[in-house]
Amino acid sequence: MKSVLSLAAALAIAVNQVSGHYIFNQLSVGSKKFAVYENIRQNNNYNSPVTSLSSNDLRCNAGGASGASTGVANLNAGDSFTFRTDQAVYHQGPVSLYMSKAPGSVKDYDGSGDWFKIYDWGPTFNGGSASWPLRCKLICNASCRMTWTNIPH
Repeated sequence: MKSVLSLAAALAIAVNQVSGHYIFNQLSVGSKKFAVYENIRQNNNYNSPVTSLSSNDLRCNAGGASGASTGVANLNAGDSFTFRTDQAVYHQGPVSLYMSKAPGSVKDYDGSGDWFKIYDWGPTFNGGSASWPLRCKLICNASCRMTWTNIPH
């Protein structure tokens, strides 16, 4: 099976920046649940979105440009993974998930390479109302969980 990017650079970078103002700070791979910010680059802008479209923070979120101290979780194409948020999601919106291939060590990668979309979720409209049946499984308790499967080949 073709090895896919390490989550430290690819998914962790992408998740923080596409999460808007929810922070996806915990990763599970298969049945293994990692600690908060283990294998995910930690942001330093709390729950604030990046608002400048010319900012490099769009790649890795504020504070996430360096992966030197971030662990690495390796996945293969087809593996499933789950991200959890730091709080329940009270208002849903569109979600897009991107990956980027690190040209060398993922710990050294700043996200400046090419990106490709692997998932995109939006609303379903019916009778003038919108519902958000995300392709992922979303469970809102103390935190929310989004599960994706089939990392592309």
